[in-house]
Amino acid sequence: MYVIEDRLIMMEFVIVQKHAFILFVSDSYRKEIQEAMMCISLLSFLFFTKHTRTLCRERDRVKRGSSQQFSDKPLRF
Repeated sequence: MYVIEDRLIMMEFVIVQKHAFILFVSDSYRKEIQEAMMCISLLSFLFFTKHTRTLCRERDRVKRGSSQQFSDKPLRF
């Protein structure tokens, strides 16, 4: 769910290979959809950044045979 200007917009979307596909949008106003697309872009960026970091962690662990500690730093835009 995504809230814009006191309106609740329900959205369903799926991310496949860094592409977001919208399955359902409850409100058809163009402005809200454009803003919701920005939200999807941000969510997909955060998801894939986290997913890539997790894959790198597991790859290092397998390669070196020991677990390492990583600190999650906040993302800056």
